[in-house]
Amino acid sequence: GTGSSSFVVFFLLLRVFPRYIVIVVSLPLLVRVSTWYQSRRVWEIFRVCEVPTLISLTATIATTAVTAAAAAATTAASAAAAATAATAAAATAAAAAAVAAAATAVAAAATAVAAAATAAAATVAAAATAAGVPNTTVAVSAAAG
Repeated sequence: GTGSSSFVVFFLLLRVFPRYIVIVVSLPLLVRVSTWYQSRRVWEIFRVCEVPTLISLTATIATTAVTAAAAAATTAASAAAAATAATAAAATAAAAAAVAAAATAVAAAATAVAAAATAAAATVAAAATAAGVPNTTVAVSAAAG
């Protein structure tokens, strides 16, 4: 082919001219011829032999793309489920916080009621003592405490 004839020319030039001149002048030409020959050869191999490989590769790429899309959809569904669960958990936490706040308010109210009862008992005891009934203080203190 073209490649072998260029090599024959190359060796004939080596006999006539000094080596370094031939090499320097012919290197770009050799590279160009070699590149052209390789590209043509690759195209022939590709055209004749590799069509089934190309079809198989295309099918593999398509399958991989479909699999990746399915995995992405699954991941998105998982993320949506996780977001829903997180929202539910946040709602539960908010409800628990509300219950805790209500319990705190109830405890505060109970404390206020106890304080009011103690104050009332002290007032009753003071009034009873002022009225000259000393035993009432003990009874009211026992009832209050």
